[in-house]
Amino acid sequence: MSGIIVEVSAHKISVPFQCPCCGNDRPDGELAASYTRTTGKRVIRETTRGFSFPYCTPCLVHVRKWQSADAIMTGVIITGIVLAIIVGLSAASGTAGIVVFGISIPIALVLAAQRRSQAKASCGPGCVIPGPAVSYLGWSGSVKMFSFTAAVYAGRFAQRNARNLINVNADLRHVVEHPALAAPAVEEPPLAPAPRNVAEQSSADTVLDWIARIESYKGPVARRNALERALQEIQDPHARQQLMIATSRIEVAAVLDKVDSLASPAAKKRHLEKAIADIRADNIPDELQAAELQQLEERLRSLG
Repeated sequence: MSGIIVEVSAHKISVPFQCPCCGNDRPDGELAASYTRTTGKRVIRETTRGFSFPYCTPCLVHVRKWQSADAIMTGVIITGIVLAIIVGLSAASGTAGIVVFGISIPIALVLAAQRRSQAKASCGPGCVIPGPAVSYLGWSGSVKMFSFTAAVYAGRFAQRNARNLINVNADLRHVVEHPALAAPAVEEPPLAPAPRNVAEQSSADTVLDWIARIESYKGPVARRNALERALQEIQDPHARQQLMIATSRIEVAAVLDKVDSLASPAAKKRHLEKAIADIRADNIPDELQAAELQQLEERLRSLG
């Protein structure tokens, strides 16, 4: 396993709002890091879990190019196998088929290498790796293991989850013990103008300002990061509840839009049931999770 390993023992983790590859403090996209566990001998069961990390668009471009290299190589080899079978059968000789398959292998390797070269060329000066800079290495109970290529991001992730770190290795200890390496040069900047001073506006105005900001962000990671900052600022229980409900409606809207586009009640139920299961397993604040589940379960019940 390459990179700096970070193990966290917690049901919820805190993700720094920064691109793990180039360090951009204003990421406008997301990258899913997932792990699939296979269990069973006679009956094989696969369980996939994952986490979304903020990523900037330029870094997503070179990551996708890098990841597509394996798909290209696999596709060419499979095509070579199919052609080898066809040629072998039509020529009534296995030799011709073997030759065709043999030719497909170097072609696959060359095309994959070209794709990886394109990914490397797409990297910016601050990028640490052409492929994904973060990997989810699996879980055991509440323990989750991640690998980060960039020491800075690994340190910030560790700082955000300091109370729940376990098995801190030498590389991570070095980052944690040297705060200047992991600390950002400036505080994480907001993606939109900050609300006016709380003393200069009513609680309702503050909530409306934060809702507008959250609604303007792309992706759930950005919205949840903004919600976290808003909850740190807003202490009034009623205002916090309003903010949580509004954020949950924004999150749920995408699910319901998809449900409304489905024709049959059965398809709508399946989509809602899957969305509910995903939210139950998602890494989101408990209050937000409860609010989202309530809305989706009400919609599910309405389908009968």
